Formats: sequence, structure tokens, C-alpha cells
Amino acid sequence: MNIYMMLSIIASVPVIASILVYLLQKRTAFSRLNKDLQQLIIGLIFGGIAILGTEFGVNVGGATINARDAAPLCAGLIFGAPAGIIAGLIGGIERWFAVGWGAGTYTQTACSISTVLAGVFAALLRTKLFDDKKPTPFYALGIGIFMEIFHMLMIFLTNMGDVERAFVFVEKCSMPMVAANSVSVMMAVVAVRICAKEGIKNKNGYRQIAEMFQRWLLVDIIIAFIITNAFIIAIQSTLSAHDSTNLLSINIADVKADISDASDRNLLNLTHTVRDEYYQSGNLAAIAASHNITEIGEKEMNQIQDKRNKEKKER
Repeated sequence: MNIYMMLSIIASVPVIASILVYLLQKRTAFSRLNKDLQQLIIGLIFGGIAILGTEFGVNVGGATINARDAAPLCAGLIFGAPAGIIAGLIGGIERWFAVGWGAGTYTQTACSISTVLAGVFAALLRTKLFDDKKPTPFYALGIGIFMEIFHMLMIFLTNMGDVERAFVFVEKCSMPMVAANSVSVMMAVVAVRICAKEGIKNKNGYRQIAEMFQRWLLVDIIIAFIITNAFIIAIQSTLSAHDSTNLLSINIADVKADISDASDRNLLNLTHTVRDEYYQSGNLAAIAASHNITEIGEKEMNQIQDKRNKEKKER
């Protein structure tokens, strides 16, 4: 199956779960349960979905792409702060221990922390910014984008000693994971709003000021995301070029040293050969011609011969 099709299926699970949980709250006896118990059950449901996101991630060139963060974001933003925190803790803890049965170790810390913080972040936004109400789809999309950018940043922060490899992971994962998680959260909010029959226009059909503000906020977030990715790509290109230059310089220096050593050895061997032949014949011109040598230091050779003759007399 196509990886994008797989990722779309994974990203649709939090959306479907949000619809089912909302209907469960509104149309069944579930709504009569204690509120804390409801939050616990919802947190467990979305925590299980976060686990599915880990276990059924899509492997692309050694990097696993998933929509795990969408589960705690949906739980916290749509259904309540405690549910988001519980879902984030379940997803993050499971991701930490999932390396024992095949999950990647390189992003273990980054993914675990990001999943937990996704639940905490959603809970804080739900209680502090949205007054314990659901956000609009535009806010949901922006929050999903922000959370995944933070997730990519965590990969860098937890692998500062191996930034180049971290760049490779971010390059492969950033675009599909940002798209999958942010769209998943937005679609979950849209689906629940449709089920609740909540409109986005006032009674006169005009957009409210808050709605217009949210649109421009979304545009700003998208622009910031594009700039961030462009910055990452530029840094990666610069680092790659720098590493290539250094590697070429090292290789050239090694080749130069090998050639110099070989040349010195050959020259020394030739010198010994010429010396031995001179001792035998004394004909420098013939020796130079036979070895294709343009010039031989006759004065030096004579000094060597005189020294040798002197040594013979002494013996």
C-alpha cells in the first residue's frame, strides 16, 4: 500500500475516535458517569490511539512517520484537559518502552517527550486560552503545526552530538508528520463541530472578528513553518557542502602524501642503482642514457668515488 495512503488511514483514526466519543457522550449513558471517570476513559481511549500511532508508523528510508501526537491533542482540545494529559502520558511512556520491540532508539527521547507535552499543551490551551471550550478548526490546525515543529526541534535538542543525522530524520519526517497530525486535529474538530451543529458564522452570515483573526493567525503560522523548513534545508545544504569540502581536502592530502612517499622511494632506489653502476663502469653519460636521466652531478659522484677509493686503501 502507498505510504501516503497508510499515513492518511493512521491520521483518520483520531478523527473517527473523536466522532465516536462525542456521540458516546451525547447519546448514551456514558454522559451520566462521573466527569472525572469520563475524562479517565477518554484519556485511555486516545492513549490507546497514540499507541497505535507508534506501532503502525510508516517507515520511510529508516525514519518512522506517524500521527501519534494527534491523539493527545484531540483528547485535550476537544474533550478536556485531564483526558489530554492522560493520553499524552500513555502515548509517551509506551513510545519510550517501544524500543524493546522494534521502535527506533534514535528518536526515543524526542518522541516520548513530545507526546507527553502534546497532551499537556492541549490541556493548557483548553483551560487557559479557550475557556474550557473546543477550539475552532483554524486554531486546531495551527496548534497541530506548532506541536509537530516542536517535535522536530526536540529531535535536534536530544541529538546535539549528531546534528547531521538529526537533519536527515527531520528532512524525511517533518513535512508528512506536520501535515498528518495538524490536519488530523483540524478534521477532528470539524467533525465534532458538525456533529454538534456548531456554525462558524453569526446570525447575519458575517464572519466574526475572532474568526477573521484566526484566519490571519493560520496564515502567519504557515508562513513561519515554510521559513523554518527553508532555514533547515539551507543549514543542511551548507553543512553537507562543508563536510564534502573537508572530506575532499583530507582525501587529496592523503593521496598527495602517498604519491610523495612513493616518489621518494623510487628516487632513492634509482640513486642507489646509479651509484652502483658508476662504481662498476664510471661512465656517467652511459648511465644517464640507460636510465633516461637528464643530468647527474658528476662532481658529487667523483667525491663519492674518491671516498670509496680512500676507504679501500685504508683497508
